[in-house]
Amino acid sequence: MAGIQQSNNLSPLAAPSNLNELPNESLRAHSELQTPEAPTSPQPSSKERYPNRYFEGGHVILCLGPKSSLFRVQRSVLAKYSATFGDMFSLPPPEGSTAEGSSDDNPIHLPDDPDHFAGVLSIYYGTVLMPHPSDLTFEYVTGVLHVAHKYEFALAIEWAWSNLSARWSWQAEPWRTALSKLSQTDVKRAVALVRISYELDNNRLLGSAFYLLCIDEKWSGDERVYGEMGSEDLHLLLKATRKLYSLWAEKSRAPPAPSAVGASPLELFGTPQPAVVGSPSAYAAVPSSPQDAWQTFIRDSSTISAIFEVLGLTFPPAS
Repeated sequence: MAGIQQSNNLSPLAAPSNLNELPNESLRAHSELQTPEAPTSPQPSSKERYPNRYFEGGHVILCLGPKSSLFRVQRSVLAKYSATFGDMFSLPPPEGSTAEGSSDDNPIHLPDDPDHFAGVLSIYYGTVLMPHPSDLTFEYVTGVLHVAHKYEFALAIEWAWSNLSARWSWQAEPWRTALSKLSQTDVKRAVALVRISYELDNNRLLGSAFYLLCIDEKWSGDERVYGEMGSEDLHLLLKATRKLYSLWAEKSRAPPAPSAVGASPLELFGTPQPAVVGSPSAYAAVPSSPQDAWQTFIRDSSTISAIFEVLGLTFPPAS
């Protein structure tokens, strides 16, 4: 039987044992398959990063307070809005060690109240994602202010002062209500606001806090209420209080005088009414009791201005 003769035609799927055995066209084709293409430079993207919404980098783990509350927040947000964290993150970790904040087991430890730090973050993440408490108490807002000031979160600092101003400015309705219904809590908070104003070197509410203390007759001198005030602050408060009562004494002794010199009472006030003061265009009944007179006196802007002057503060205060 005749032996099987091997065909010289190669299968297209068979791997050649020697490239020299390939025909010229097959050799060229094989060479083209094996030669990598030259690298090309990447084409610029047509997509744009939306301002302040495209966050760079990863997250960092913070451990807040004595109860070790963990926060996982964007590193870029902390670095961008806090000068303190920006400087911290610019430093490389010690050689051979893992950077703090990389995991729950290796967080950045901060001694601050976690609720107050969360309040700072709410300013930047938004109150939908990180809502504030429903009741923005004085203690909460001043706590947020302290943390924001410590780490130089400028926007959070302004948020806290604006919130306090809405209640403690000399024109704010809650502050003016406290003039007639002063509580021990109001006095304690005024004492705290004096201390905070000096600590943070911001006088925008210092005058209104001192003024509220000037009218306190019930808890004045009580160590439990005024214990946080230093001797210099107490001396200044005494000086302002004496000025307030000196002005009140002068006001009480002075007889009411119409502004239109030479005009008769009938021409000024029309039909006789209970004792009145003021000008022909706008006059009001004299307060019916000493307490009403006192309330009118302490609300008068000229009285408030005089006390601010004793305190060495401008009136109205700069916002």
